[in-house]
Amino acid sequence: MVTRTLEDWQALSPEQRSVALEDARAAAVASADTGVFISIAEKDAQPEAGSGDLAGTPIAVKDNIDVAGLPTTGGTGYLNFSPEVNADVVTALRSEGAVVLGKTNLHELAFGLTSNNGAHGPVRNPFDPTLSAGGSSGGSAAAVARGIVPLAIGTDTGGSVSVPSAFCGVFGLRPSTGRYPSNGVVGLSWTRDTPGLHANNVADLRFVDELVTGEGDRSADPQPKEIRIGISDAYLADLESTVGARFEDAMSALRDAGVTLVPIELADHFERTAEFNMTVVAFESARTLISYFRGTGLSGLPDDLRAASAITKSPDVAGVLGFIHDNPVPVTEYRRAAINRWQMRRQFISQLDAAGVHGIIFPTVPILPPPLGQDAEIEFNGTTRPIFDTLTRHTSPGSFMGMPMVTVPTGDPKAVPVGLTVMGRPFDDRHVLSIADVMSKILRPTSDRI
Repeated sequence: MVTRTLEDWQALSPEQRSVALEDARAAAVASADTGVFISIAEKDAQPEAGSGDLAGTPIAVKDNIDVAGLPTTGGTGYLNFSPEVNADVVTALRSEGAVVLGKTNLHELAFGLTSNNGAHGPVRNPFDPTLSAGGSSGGSAAAVARGIVPLAIGTDTGGSVSVPSAFCGVFGLRPSTGRYPSNGVVGLSWTRDTPGLHANNVADLRFVDELVTGEGDRSADPQPKEIRIGISDAYLADLESTVGARFEDAMSALRDAGVTLVPIELADHFERTAEFNMTVVAFESARTLISYFRGTGLSGLPDDLRAASAITKSPDVAGVLGFIHDNPVPVTEYRRAAINRWQMRRQFISQLDAAGVHGIIFPTVPILPPPLGQDAEIEFNGTTRPIFDTLTRHTSPGSFMGMPMVTVPTGDPKAVPVGLTVMGRPFDDRHVLSIADVMSKILRPTSDRI
């Protein structure tokens, strides 16, 4: 039985679904050397609902999201919280009969983009085990890419759903900030964090998005000739050659299908984001992480980020936590960054309106997946760059502004994948999903994975 999509699962009889679920559980156990899961649920840990749109369908959940009956570690070696209630986003899917197969690995505390986890080991890329799966939701994306589950929940602060979707060759939804409930999550930023989704097609993203939000489509999908999408040179100026070539091939296919590609000027996106991005995350993470730790009621957890840094196993994350603690962001600087965020958001909407486009499209990440272990710097186009800034360069502006983003794989299905991201107006998620769905059918990506 091939069960890569929700449609595949829904086509199964109850008896077939039960067998397929045990096959998925066995695949999860067998994936131990790939670093996908931190914990796998016991067979009887959750009653398997007999009804609902996801009845008996296995899903995976990033291990910074609470699932009743399974520990939440946040990817650390010291947080081992056993929540009695689900995060709301998990409740939405469990109430439809979804079976949580396990909790997936991530970059420690979701504070990085490679999922090279010092406490639980790295998540290995499904196309090449020597490469990064991306992060911080690397395990969630890899679980879908490997065909273990048809759907996984991740979280996104600055690219943590989009980047691993691109590196693992799956489809990803980063919803508008605030559209999905974020309670029960080991968070970093209340103005940027959001749960998100990984799946093997856009149709599944749309289906589950409606289950979570109750929001359906208001109109039929557009025809390709009705789509106007913006392209900014700012997102194309500094790409690895393979990424640039795959993007150009995809744009040619869209043009040939009738999609109108419109030049749009977004030159200050990266400069403004770079100036204020970490100000917001540093100010908010110093509060949200400790708030979650205290809310567990567990003794012995860190009471500030310096203490957390001392017991965090991933050197890059330990360094960031210590730096944030030692260099607190003044409230005046945080307020300035927050004002800039809203100004940038309004400006972007105005730019889309002026160009008459539904959104913009860009390469999700400017480079191909880096080798495992490159967590600080990377050689790229003849220069040494910080890997965090490089991997989030294209996704950070949208997450900073709180925009919806859908990532679609493209390129040679047998090669390491390249992702394209469609970004639209805030809370226009259903429209962005419909456009991405039309585009994905034009590009028709398929994948061969390890």
